[in-house]
Amino acid sequence: MTYTATLTSKGQITIPAKIIKAKNLKKGQKLIFNIEDNKVFIETPVDFINRLAGSVSIPNKLKNVPIDKAIELAKQIHFSSQK
Repeated sequence: MTYTATLTSKGQITIPAKIIKAKNLKKGQKLIFNIEDNKVFIETPVDFINRLAGSVSIPNKLKNVPIDKAIELAKQIHFSSQK
């Protein structure tokens, strides 16, 4: 299906309700945007990780950790090694 949305003056769009329901999106949920061949793709972090499964190794300390917590821990590890 194809749906339309209007870009606001603040650069925001509203995701059509049928897409929200079909993808089971929740208020406050993070989304990932990719551009490939001049097309924009939107997916959840879980879908993104599942798509990459097997192609990227996950450090043991980040396995089975919720995505938001894993991102925060990865940032802490990265920036603490930059000092």
